[in-house]
Amino acid sequence: MAQIRRYLRLRNPTRAIVDFTWPHILDRAKGKTSPPKSDSEDFLTKLLRLEHEGKAKRFDTFNALAQNIGAGSDTTAISIASVIAHLAMNPDKMANLRHELEDATQRGELSNPALFQEAQKLPYLQAVIQEGLRIHPAVGAPLVRVVPAGGAHIAGRYFPAGVGQPWWQ
Repeated sequence: MAQIRRYLRLRNPTRAIVDFTWPHILDRAKGKTSPPKSDSEDFLTKLLRLEHEGKAKRFDTFNALAQNIGAGSDTTAISIASVIAHLAMNPDKMANLRHELEDATQRGELSNPALFQEAQKLPYLQAVIQEGLRIHPAVGAPLVRVVPAGGAHIAGRYFPAGVGQPWWQ
């Protein structure tokens, strides 16, 4: 593959992640940029602290950030594609979502682009996102749920202990 890429003079697709990640690490480590203001540390701050404590090397920091960017973009793309596809197959649901978005915009409750805090307050949008993730989860393996000892009553139905136990256990 690398030979084909060189022959066609194509850029290595992972280069964009490297070009994005390294400057952010170096700028933060040199104090040129500050972490976002928050009650909790961001991921880069935690990784740089591990470096400072001798528990990680700069390569470990880069590797963790680059993998998170790659994994996050992949699962995000899968989730967005799923939601859009299901909305396209259900025009009545798309109309409901558009109505909620337009109403919120007219009331001045939704910016362009929308802020996370604003989107969190839109119940139909949240339902669409949650249902999209339920129907087509972006994880590569099933998220197994096992009923705990004593069983559980969920939505008026009883599930005995152990239901959901993977076949290999």
